[in-house]
Amino acid sequence: MGPHGLETSAYDQFKTFIVSIMPFERNDLHFVIGASILFVFLLVPRWQKSTRAAIVMLLSTLALGVVMEMLDLYDDYRFRGYLRWSTSALDVLRTAFVPLVYVASQVIVRLRQGWPGPSLAESKKSPKPHSGDD
Repeated sequence: MGPHGLETSAYDQFKTFIVSIMPFERNDLHFVIGASILFVFLLVPRWQKSTRAAIVMLLSTLALGVVMEMLDLYDDYRFRGYLRWSTSALDVLRTAFVPLVYVASQVIVRLRQGWPGPSLAESKKSPKPHSGDD
């Protein structure tokens, strides 16, 4: 039986088991999965420098979130008789949130580095003395 007194699938029982041994609530598990994927991504130094690798990591996280929620929707339909679309959509967003923040920050940093004008590091340098040759 599940937390609401309903029958559950093996997938839902596995999630319930994981939540029972970890200090997280059920919805927090999605953030933990996304953060764990990002952590593994950051362990590979050459991936850290690649925007393309970061986007692939984000898309993979989104795909995993969608697959997990498809299983949850199937359980909802099978054991509850209805689908909880809004809950599933939020869970996909929870799963991808931490990787999305990382990728967005990396894209912003790279865009700012490519903008015309001095970079932040150059603007902190002292101005060059004027030679008077103009």
